[in-house]
This record gives sequence, structure tokens and C-alpha cells, in this order.
Amino acid sequence: MGEVLSNYGYEVEITPQSRDGGKDLIAIQKGADPVVITYVECKRYKEKRKVSVNIVREYFGVINDAHVEKGMIVTTSGFTKDAIDFAYRNDKRLSLVDKNKLYDWLSEVANWKFSKSNGLIVDPYSQNILTDDIEMIF
Repeated sequence: MGEVLSNYGYEVEITPQSRDGGKDLIAIQKGADPVVITYVECKRYKEKRKVSVNIVREYFGVINDAHVEKGMIVTTSGFTKDAIDFAYRNDKRLSLVDKNKLYDWLSEVANWKFSKSNGLIVDPYSQNILTDDIEMIF
């Protein structure tokens, strides 16, 4: 995920795997004035397990407590309706990235090809199937 954000113009710091304070990455928008810091939390969930509103609210608390400008939750699945509604009300500070948006980003940045119907990720150069599990990229 850090590489994806780097390609979108962010300077990325990967936090330690444990005791990360509720963030997996710290993304700093290059060239922004003032500098914009975004905390990124990655949720590696099975497709049927959606990120709940409780997780989103808790994360909103993390970014407020840290006084950072923005927060982003990226998942290999999706979000519950309540989670989406909460993020919508706080959209200036909180972004949700679901499996489909993640596919789009990877297609743009890594030029990978995806079959959204069966979840296959194909290397565009070799045409080899890289994985059939989006979770493998996290």
C-alpha cells in the first residue's frame, strides 16, 4: 500500500507492526502547503467481512487524538452502510478505500489487470496470474 501511495505523490512511512497507535502508514502529501499528513490503516479482511462503523469511528478518534489532517482506511473487502454513512459525514477528514477502489489504484499504479468477477490479479507483462487473493498484496 505504501508503494501505491508513493506513486500518487505521497512520502510514506511504514509504522512498526505492533503498537502502531492505530496506523499502519503515515502518508505526507508532497508539495502541499501546508503539509498534509494522512494516517492510513489497512484492514486485511475476507471479502464477506465488512469493516464496521465501530472500526471507522474508533479510527476517527485516532486521527482526532493525533491532530492529523486526514485518515484513510483501506480494506481488501468493503464497509458496512453505517461505516460509509459515518465517513460521508466526515469526508473532509476521513476516506474509505474498499476492494474495488484498491483494484483501481493497483491497475493505475502497477498496471496490473484484475478480473473483479473472480478476483484474479494478472501481471500485464508476463500475463501470469500473480494471485487470486487480493489479501496477498497487503
